[in-house]
Amino acid sequence: MSTVLLLIPSMAQAGGTERLVAGLSEALSGQYEIHVAAFDPPGTSPRFSMNAPFHALGGERHRPLALRWLTYLSQARALAALKRRLDIDVTISNLWRADLVSALSGGRDRKIALAHINVAGNPTNATLLRFRRLVGAIYRRFDHVVAVSRDLAEELATLYRLAPGKALAIENFVRLPTVAPLPPNGRQRLLWCGRFVPEKNLVALIDIFARIHHAAPQTQLILLGEGPERSLVEANIAAKRLSVGSRFDDDADVILAGLIDDPYPAIAGATLLMLPSRSEGLPMVLLEALTLGIPVMAADCPSGGVHYALAGTSGHDVRRIAVQHTSCGVLLPIPVNENSCASWAIETIALLNDPRALVGLGEGARARSRAFTMEAALERWRHVLA
Repeated sequence: MSTVLLLIPSMAQAGGTERLVAGLSEALSGQYEIHVAAFDPPGTSPRFSMNAPFHALGGERHRPLALRWLTYLSQARALAALKRRLDIDVTISNLWRADLVSALSGGRDRKIALAHINVAGNPTNATLLRFRRLVGAIYRRFDHVVAVSRDLAEELATLYRLAPGKALAIENFVRLPTVAPLPPNGRQRLLWCGRFVPEKNLVALIDIFARIHHAAPQTQLILLGEGPERSLVEANIAAKRLSVGSRFDDDADVILAGLIDDPYPAIAGATLLMLPSRSEGLPMVLLEALTLGIPVMAADCPSGGVHYALAGTSGHDVRRIAVQHTSCGVLLPIPVNENSCASWAIETIALLNDPRALVGLGEGARARSRAFTMEAALERWRHVLA
C-alpha cells in the first residue's frame, strides 16, 4: 500500500482548502496509507476531524521578507525528516507555501501540487505572477500540477510553461452528513461564507445587500468567516445603516457569525448563496450549497470554476455584462461598479419574489451536485496516483 502525505500550510483554519484536505484524507484512506502535515505549532488540533494521523511541523517564525528563505529551509528540513520516517511515496501539497517547501524538501517521493485558485488577476497571488519564471521553474519539477477546474489547469500550464500532460484537472468534491437547517425566522436569508479578504469582494456585497434590503426588508444577510477586512466590512455595514447581530437568532439585518465549526445548518437554512468574488477556484461552499439544494448567485470570475460548477453555457466570461440563468443559479458580472451592483440587486430581488423559481433552482442544484461526488473525484485521483 502506497503512503501518501497531504501537506498544507495550516490545518487550524476553517477555510475551503482545509475542508478539502480533510475530505481528501477520508476519500483516499481506503486504498492508501494517509498522513496529513502542516506548519502549525506542536500540539495544534486540526479544525476539521480526520481519520488520518496529523503532524504539526512547527509554526512559521516571523522574519522579514529578505530572510524568509531561512524559514522555508527550516520547514523543508522538518518535512524531509517526516517523509523519511513515514517512508512517504507521494506528497500532495496545497497552496504555494506548501508547494515551495515540498519542492525544497527533496527525497524520492513523487510530488503533486494541488492548485485551488487562479493567479492572473488575483491580488493575493500577485507575487506568483510577478516571479512567474521562478515559480514556473519550481512547478516544472513536480510530477503533476492538479487544478480544481479545467480552466485553472489551462491557466497554470500556459503561465508556467508546463509540459503537456503535467497540468491536470480534478474537481473538488463534497460529502456531507445529514444536516438540519437553521430554524426559520421569517427572513429570507442570503448567505456568504469565506475569508474577509479583497478577492472575496465583500464590500460590494454589502452595497448589493443594502439595495436588496431597501426593496425587500424581510431579507437578512449572514456572513460566516473572519479575516483582515472585517473592520472594513463593519464600517460599510454601518455606513449603509444596517443593523448587526452575531447570533443566528438575532433579529438584525446582517449577522456577523464569525468562524463556526459547523457551517452546514446555516448553509442549509439559506434562501440563496451569494458569491461576488473577484477570483475563485472551485469554492467548497458553492459545492456544499448545491448539495444542500441552495441556489447560487455568483460572479463569473476567474478561473472559470464557478462557471463550470453552475453549469454555465457559452463560455466563461470575466467581462460578463449579461446575466445568465442556469439550472442551479445565476451567473452575473463581477460587481465592481454601480451598474454591476444594481444588476445583482435586481436579479436577486426578482428571484426572491418567485417561489416557484427558487424551488426549481433548488432541485437543479441537487441534480448538479451529483457531478461533484467523492466517488467521481476518487476515480481520477487513483489514475494520478497509480
